[in-house]
Amino acid sequence: MLDETNPRALLYQVQRLGSHIAALPAVESGPGLSRAGRLALEALTALHLSRPEELAALAGAGGRAMLEQLLSRLETLLIATAEMLAECYFDHRAAQQQLIAADWGYGQ
Repeated sequence: MLDETNPRALLYQVQRLGSHIAALPAVESGPGLSRAGRLALEALTALHLSRPEELAALAGAGGRAMLEQLLSRLETLLIATAEMLAECYFDHRAAQQQLIAADWGYGQ
């Protein structure tokens, strides 16, 4: 989960997400990170600040409360990041365009 060199690790994936967001063309004016960039940075910071021994520690009912909290927070941040990217980079108001012919010539 916290291995920066393993492409399957969450930390690696969030780092890559941040670098991809940084490479996107700016749609917001002003200095600093975009809103999506800030959300990705917050997720990355949460991972960097987590301690593996605390995440692995069992809570009273046998669950891992710290791990559950971290994953819940990351889920919220990553969903918000995806929504922000969709809002900024995709135009959902464009008219629909039919990609196939309505009449394929069957039955003629």
